[in-house]
Amino acid sequence: MKLTTNFKLQEFVPQSVFKQFGQSATWFVNEPHIVSMQWLRDNLTKDFGKNIQLIVNNWDEGGPHHFRGLRTEKSLNFNPWSQHSYKCNASDFDSPQATVKELYDWIIANQRRIMHETSFRAVEDIRDTKGQWVHLDSRWIPSPNGLLVVRK
Repeated sequence: MKLTTNFKLQEFVPQSVFKQFGQSATWFVNEPHIVSMQWLRDNLTKDFGKNIQLIVNNWDEGGPHHFRGLRTEKSLNFNPWSQHSYKCNASDFDSPQATVKELYDWIIANQRRIMHETSFRAVEDIRDTKGQWVHLDSRWIPSPNGLLVVRK
């Protein structure tokens, strides 16, 4: 099920949730977060001058990622307080067209724009992701001055 121009529902929910709920799995995703992911892809594509695909979950295409959007108790990294576990309010992603460092650096350089035009409010420091992914989430932060850079 297509949610935006470039993202489908399967990219934000694990296979088990999609199998159980089908299109009703939209109940478990945060629409502003998904719309913000599309904004991110569109603006990365524009600024990088090439199509930038963002890979969240790819289980439906035979890939290994199941829990980079919504996380359930079946995820090895499940935490009931995680933004991933609360209505898919977070996404971990990478791209075949750009390195994690390039994506992260662009996000940090454009954080004022991001704060004004998206629901994103926090980014995980890539030192904690070991360069494997970028994490953005849409938690509510009253009166933010910029993106919260989360450290483990």
